Amino acid sequence: MSHALTPSTQTAAPEILLHVPKPGEALSIILKLPGDVCNINCAYCYEKRKPASDDFAITRELLRTLFAKAKGRPLSVELHGGEPLLVGRERMRGLLRECRAYTGKLRIAIQTNAILVDRGWIDLFLEEWPEIEFGVSIDGDAAQNAHRVDYKDRPTHAEVERALALFHEANIKVGAIATVTRGNCGDPRRLLEYFLNLPAVTFLKLNPCFDFQVAASSRVNARSLAVLDPSGRGVPAWGLTPLEFRDFLCVFYDHWVEAKAFKRLLVEPFLSILRVLGGKRSKFCVYDHRKCTSVITLYPDGRLGSCDELSMPDALLARSIDEIEDLDCLVDLRTNAPLRADLEALFSKCAGCAYRTTCNGGCLATRKRYSGSRYYDEYCEYRGGVIEHVARRLGARAS
Repeated sequence: MSHALTPSTQTAAPEILLHVPKPGEALSIILKLPGDVCNINCAYCYEKRKPASDDFAITRELLRTLFAKAKGRPLSVELHGGEPLLVGRERMRGLLRECRAYTGKLRIAIQTNAILVDRGWIDLFLEEWPEIEFGVSIDGDAAQNAHRVDYKDRPTHAEVERALALFHEANIKVGAIATVTRGNCGDPRRLLEYFLNLPAVTFLKLNPCFDFQVAASSRVNARSLAVLDPSGRGVPAWGLTPLEFRDFLCVFYDHWVEAKAFKRLLVEPFLSILRVLGGKRSKFCVYDHRKCTSVITLYPDGRLGSCDELSMPDALLARSIDEIEDLDCLVDLRTNAPLRADLEALFSKCAGCAYRTTCNGGCLATRKRYSGSRYYDEYCEYRGGVIEHVARRLGARAS
């Protein structure tokens, strides 16, 4: 499948620069509630490749300190991990009550593998934060979900489907995040039909597994890495190249439109592409001008990092939350000048690009990972190709 990048009025579009949030502008806060501790052992887990700490969970006191230094900014908080439910119900209840005490506007989402979900967990969230947004990680049917296994390499799929049935019984609509790997990209129609048959799922986010140069560590997922990616070089056995993901998305989009599945299931990245083609802003950073500077990640030991998809310690912003006066000194990356320089340099490639105001630079973490390889240019080709495909189906202009 080939896509020609059509020229546009390049001189009329503004240059893309690294966005630095202004005082009072909303930030995304990722809370690594139990750090990297998880009850399953996914082959592509990026969190387990980072330096670990001995601290198990974010405390109410640590969260209170973070909120004090946010100074009333609007916050979008994501409860993350590892597996966030591992902190236990009572600790989770306390953290949610601490969130409720925050003086600024605050929304909460949770990303979970859902294996621990039971009626008790559902009741807790309905009591403490009924407006919480649930995201469940599942990559498709049992065969497509093969990389999501426990520490004995046993499948986890049935347990996730059990949890989704509980959400449906409780009349709770959830979003699903499917990591698109070599194991589930071969049949986009099958993947779409699977999610259409999950009544609790009304939103699907298709995340590409752009793993590259994955180094095995001495930690818990080293066995999976050693088996599936013994060299640690190039694209691992489960990973995709950008052009493979482009072709997958174009076929998936065609099935989604032709089946009128958008009436039942909203799908990213298509929503973002449709929004930017219509002159609106995307809610997701990979199609918006807000990038890594708008994201702060808090770990149980008090470390603060930028976007959690950036590697550590490259993305470190502060070794301890006690080192900073407020969050303003983090969003401009003044505490990590090399990271800011690296991210700003990536935008030089966007100059003159026909898609720079629709693509908005893509994922900087991925582009930084691909820098110096042939996939660096391929990443841009994938982005332009998908935008062009959607625009062509709409009869719209992609630039």
